[in-house]
Amino acid sequence: MKDGFIKAAAGTPDVRVADCEFNATEIIRMVHEMEEQGAKVMVFPELCITAYTCGDLFWQENLLEEAKVQLVRIAEETKEVDALIFVGLPLEYNGKLYNVAAGLNHGEILGFVPKTYLPNYNEFYEARYFTSGEHVDGTVHIDREAYKERYDSDFDDVEFDIEMASFDEFEELEEIDDEDFDDEDFDDEDFEDETEEETSKPEEKKETSEAFEAWDETEDAVEKAVEETAETADAEHAVEEAIKEEKEEQEEE
Repeated sequence: MKDGFIKAAAGTPDVRVADCEFNATEIIRMVHEMEEQGAKVMVFPELCITAYTCGDLFWQENLLEEAKVQLVRIAEETKEVDALIFVGLPLEYNGKLYNVAAGLNHGEILGFVPKTYLPNYNEFYEARYFTSGEHVDGTVHIDREAYKERYDSDFDDVEFDIEMASFDEFEELEEIDDEDFDDEDFDDEDFEDETEEETSKPEEKKETSEAFEAWDETEDAVEKAVEETAETADAEHAVEEAIKEEKEEQEEE
């Protein structure tokens, strides 16, 4: 964290339809790239573990189970990364399928947030496969035996919540009182330096203004040239038509 801010990053990995292992590998690779850039919040696309365009494959048990296996793998292989990571996958809960975002941190699966508003128009038909996550909450159990067998991991089984928070649960933001601020937290010299930097560059502002003026003049010149070209073309066409008519009259005579 620097100056009270953290760096957030959005990644778009290369994915293969229904190839969860390949997709997870790409996600893990990008997580480490973001880590090198200092990102503390990492967000990946919806359904990135399976790919968005699986179609009716979303109803296949093998795909849904493999997505969970690879989710656990991503959590395990990013446990040393100091960041909050969000990845997307399909999740079956109580006989219904949800398009969810999974939150990961230091190897733990913190929970799921199901998508509420499902597009169902034009090329989007998510309602064919998924159920809206509005008002759903509960606990999901993942058996990690499959993960242990494939990746020789000692991870225990995990339970985590799937829920959609209500806006009523958020506390109302309190108005900040000026007395809560300590003048010592702010250095007047910093503000003075910024002001000096802004006012000490009149030449740069002048150059920028001149550049815009030159650009406007260039645009005007181009438009004028286009108009002149069009007028010339019209004149040439008129001459050709006149010559053509004259030849036709001579032939008739």
